[in-house]
Amino acid sequence: MGESRRSWKSKVEASFDKRALRILKEEGCEASFGPQESFIHLASDIFAAGGPWKMTMDQILNEIKRCQDIWKTFEGDCLSLEANIRASEQDLAKFKEEYELLSQNLLEAENEAKAQEGSFQKMLQLGKKDSTQLMQEKQALEYELKQLHAAQEEILKMPAALPNKEMVFKGHVEKEKMDSFPEMLTFVPQIRYPVLGGSALITFEDPEVARRVIQMGQHCIQLDEWSYVHVKAEAMTLLLPSFLKQISLKQSSQQVLLSGLSAFSVPKDQLYDKLALFFSKRKNQGGEVDHWEQLTNSDNIVLTFVDDGVAQRIVEKGLFQVPLGKVTHQIKASHCLHGEIADLQLHPSFCARTVLLTEIPDVLGRELMCEALEIHFQKQSKGGGESSSERERERRRRRRRRRRRRRRRRRRRRRRRRRRRRRRRRRRRRRRRRRRRRRRRRTSKSKGSGRLVVVTGGGSFASSRLVLPKNALSYVSQDSAVIVAK
Repeated sequence: MGESRRSWKSKVEASFDKRALRILKEEGCEASFGPQESFIHLASDIFAAGGPWKMTMDQILNEIKRCQDIWKTFEGDCLSLEANIRASEQDLAKFKEEYELLSQNLLEAENEAKAQEGSFQKMLQLGKKDSTQLMQEKQALEYELKQLHAAQEEILKMPAALPNKEMVFKGHVEKEKMDSFPEMLTFVPQIRYPVLGGSALITFEDPEVARRVIQMGQHCIQLDEWSYVHVKAEAMTLLLPSFLKQISLKQSSQQVLLSGLSAFSVPKDQLYDKLALFFSKRKNQGGEVDHWEQLTNSDNIVLTFVDDGVAQRIVEKGLFQVPLGKVTHQIKASHCLHGEIADLQLHPSFCARTVLLTEIPDVLGRELMCEALEIHFQKQSKGGGESSSERERERRRRRRRRRRRRRRRRRRRRRRRRRRRRRRRRRRRRRRRRRRRRRRRRTSKSKGSGRLVVVTGGGSFASSRLVLPKNALSYVSQDSAVIVAK
């Protein structure tokens, strides 16, 4: 370390001497000593004033201090350079170690890459084969998807196969309530639940009453003064559709749905036979009819033709004027769609107001047993309350009263109308009589009146006075003669 320090000092001194010589040359002075004699030189202004030997003692001391400061800075730089050299040597050793490690890792990675290159090429070939197979499968699926979209568009383009139904809304609609309704179609399912023998269903107005009846479980029902019956009350659960995933629709090419048949007053069998005859004619866009079928709970029928394409022609026309005697009626023809539920999910639903009664013995008739059950479950002491059947009876009574009132009002209106018509007829008759009397009076007072004499055969007789014009002509024939005398 000492040798290195000395070498650094000699280098710094040499560089300082060179720097001082360069400064003196720039100032225009020449040094009277060599570069190895001393590295301290006077300033250029001192040389310009009186030369190097005319310097004062203060100037020399200042120059010495300046040079000492320069030396201290150079010495600090040397120390920092030595520290940097040490740090760089340490970093160099670390970098060498890291280089060796990286070179080893690189060699290992190259060997592994060479080993994996063959496997990657094999995998690449297999991937190319798989990609070609996937592309073929994709093309096949796209073709199937296009076919499904085309079929769906055809189904959507089809007119609605719903029968015509005239509906009249007689109610008050509030805008606030209509705005609060969701923009979706909601429906309430109406389910027909088969009840087994020895069981019955009872529906209450209040769900709390049904809950109390179910909590009690067993009920003792009195049939008469000496007989009792024990029944069991259970909760009513139904399986309701929760989610309909898919419905498959298929349009029939040979069937047509005919609607609007409720206006006909002909028996159904004759009507259907006449419709089959009407649509079997070629001029009505029809064809040979195979058979017809009436839909359940509806007046609509489905006609099935023998040939394909006949149904399409009839549906394109849509409306038909069918003559029935002297009256023609309008019938609508639409597509016949057959649907099948592919996936339907059900969930159990609890009926809050309905109770299932089981273990009912067969000791009374149906009506008597129903009355006994209703009477028992209407008593609040037995945990019951007002049932919907009693409520329904009261509603029916009110409806009957309303109908009777309406009938009475209609009868009164009819009687009033008849009286008014009779009065009008009497007034008209009186007016006509008055007019006739006035005409007769006017004709009797007119100037051109005469006496009509009719002469026949060999005699004559005078007729009643008639109204004749002034210049009346006489009519004479072989059998009779009419003479008007003025």
